[in-house]
Amino acid sequence: ALPGVAVSEHLPGLARRLDRVALVRSLTAREGNHDRARYLMHTGQPPQGGAQHPALGAWVADARTRGSLPGYVAIGGPGHGPGLLGAARAPFVVRDPTEPVRNLAPPPAVTRERQGDRAALWRSLQRGFERTHASPKASAHRTVVEQALDMRASSSTLAFDLEREPAALRDRYGASAFGQGCLMARRLVQAGVPFVEVGLPGWDTHEDNEARVRRLCGPLDTGLSALLDDLEASGLLSETLVVW
Repeated sequence: ALPGVAVSEHLPGLARRLDRVALVRSLTAREGNHDRARYLMHTGQPPQGGAQHPALGAWVADARTRGSLPGYVAIGGPGHGPGLLGAARAPFVVRDPTEPVRNLAPPPAVTRERQGDRAALWRSLQRGFERTHASPKASAHRTVVEQALDMRASSSTLAFDLEREPAALRDRYGASAFGQGCLMARRLVQAGVPFVEVGLPGWDTHEDNEARVRRLCGPLDTGLSALLDDLEASGLLSETLVVW
């Protein structure tokens, strides 16, 4: 789509959409260790003893979280921790977007009244524990559980339900976990989640590089192309930064 700009033959969809892309060629780093490099990419800081830097997603969640949904959702990977911002800004992790997200709904046999009784019992136990064992970890635990209870009681969790999308649209994103993760990301952005990360592992291609990169680029090209199209069609692309 951009004259003079060559794109890998494994990414034909993104090549056709390159007019919507800012292609950055100047990003470099000196980190050769996997864990240290992941830390640097997520936080913008090299790992340093004593300091636990928040992920970019945690910073955005801290500034922009609204409503009952988490401010930072990591799909298909663990994301990165909230560091000094505390457990309330940790990523909500969806391991496999092709499967229903676990524990979003209570067991059918547990009535709303029983749910309320259980929450009240937990709060009573939590207060008693914190009176005698006050600590940042105990406070963080209470915060996270309260967030979970609020989220489970909200209809906004329907944003995680890909079955509500037409089959043809789901097919356009591809059947891969990455493709379906991109579709879930679009639904979450529409629902107001300010930061969504979708992981595609497997790029440590020390051997059989050509074939492995080809296999990885298939779901990447399909899912990311569909995401760009969907965001543009809904008007969200003008206010959503997509970083690959």
